[in-house]
Amino acid sequence: MTSARDQRNLARLFYGTDSYLEQDRLLFEEHYFNQCIQNTTLYNGIRELLEGLKTADVKLSVATNAPTKFAKRMLTHLDVADHFDHIVGADKVDHPKPHKEMLHYILDRYGFVREIDSAWMVGDNAKDIKAAGNAGIGAVFATWGFSPYGIGKHIIGEPEELFNIL
Repeated sequence: MTSARDQRNLARLFYGTDSYLEQDRLLFEEHYFNQCIQNTTLYNGIRELLEGLKTADVKLSVATNAPTKFAKRMLTHLDVADHFDHIVGADKVDHPKPHKEMLHYILDRYGFVREIDSAWMVGDNAKDIKAAGNAGIGAVFATWGFSPYGIGKHIIGEPEELFNIL
């Protein structure tokens, strides 16, 4: 049995239909579990960015609107999952991005104190940047992901540019 969190209507979201029976969900997830790593690659410079941030003792986590199990599978396949303290998908919260809940979920696990600590969301779409604003943290738009057209105060075109902001 799936929880209310797991029951986002993916059929409506992706295909414009309300018909998404349990058997449909199971079939889709089985297919996607096998397919999600077939053509997945890291963008140029990402491995070096992650290693540089870890060396600088920057805490790293993933906040994705995808289900956690698929995000973990892809990151493990790319051999970067160990760079992240937390990998949190929309199934772990009641409200996906752009709501602030997912980011607060992660920040709470770090014991984040707003008056002492700083936090940044690096994202490649408007929902990521809006989630950061809703959570009251900094945001950096990465144009190498879903959109080459960024929004917000900090927009970067290459991963190494992140070092200049953080």
